[in-house]
Amino acid sequence: MASFLDALTPFVDACDALGIGYYIGGSVASIAHGVPRTTLDVDVITDIRPDHVRPLVARLQGSYYVQAADIQEAIQQRSSFNLVHLANMIKVDVFLAPDRPFDRSKAQRALTRPITASDPRSFRLTTPEDIVLQKLEWYVLGGRVSERQ
Repeated sequence: MASFLDALTPFVDACDALGIGYYIGGSVASIAHGVPRTTLDVDVITDIRPDHVRPLVARLQGSYYVQAADIQEAIQQRSSFNLVHLANMIKVDVFLAPDRPFDRSKAQRALTRPITASDPRSFRLTTPEDIVLQKLEWYVLGGRVSERQ
């Protein structure tokens, strides 16, 4: 888990410094809530705006493979972009939060707590209940067929 924290921390620090709202979802949030999972990346849900792009890229360039054009496209399409942490090649998937009541309320309910017992640093995490609700939504959107959800 330490390598995931190494990949996550500079991005979260940049979000905090620039006033970008974020919370962590996916497997890393599940692991933090005590559900052992395997994962190859870190999922972060954000509220990045166009005026954040230039200073965000400037802060991340030394630690990540990052492309300003990818961030700008994700903002325009309310989609996602990827960062790759150069020191350990872990991918951080950054999702632009959809502008729906459910997603806004998920952000409000996010918990601030450590991801691991060995590292006291706190991060904003999706609640366990919202992880389940999100998976149910993905299951329905997938035609109620999924080995993953």
